[in-house]
Amino acid sequence: MHIEKKVGARIRALRDSAGLTQAQLGQLLPGNWSRQAVSSAEKGQRAFGVAELVEMATVLNVTVSDLVEDFPSGASSGLGRGLRAQVQLLRTELRRLDQALADVSDEK
Repeated sequence: MHIEKKVGARIRALRDSAGLTQAQLGQLLPGNWSRQAVSSAEKGQRAFGVAELVEMATVLNVTVSDLVEDFPSGASSGLGRGLRAQVQLLRTELRRLDQALADVSDEK
């Protein structure tokens, strides 16, 4: 499964557990996403920038790593060694980003 589909499925699960509709989630996101934009993201039909992942994680009250939690272990098993290493590096960088965001929040 592609990373966009995994992230989209995770967003949908988190949105559902928060009791939000697609329209409600869209209204909470910067830029006021349409219901269709949220639907497209949940279906994995949309790539995310780092800023969008941070915004989505913030609105859903999770870390950026939580949005991609299954990617390294589940999806990388069929990847070549080089790509697996890149996925692990991405995971490490996302943890650093999560920590930096937490540090900024603590300073407020």
